[in-house]
Amino acid sequence: MNSCNAESDLPRFYIAIPNRSIIGTYALLRNDLISRQDLFPWIACLYVVSLLRGNKIWAKLLEHAIRETRDKGLKKLY
Repeated sequence: MNSCNAESDLPRFYIAIPNRSIIGTYALLRNDLISRQDLFPWIACLYVVSLLRGNKIWAKLLEHAIRETRDKGLKKLY
């Protein structure tokens, strides 16, 4: 999983690139609902290329998002 280096923890975008091909992405965002800015981080932009859907790559991306959330000291992922 790859991500850019930045000073702030969020937003953060991740790209899965095994064998030099992008196979999936997701983002951790500060907020997704203007009315509920107290709820963060949000997982967004979860995408797996169509040829690889059904291989549970989405589950690996979600597991990675949960680990990243915990590593940032946050308890919930919305």
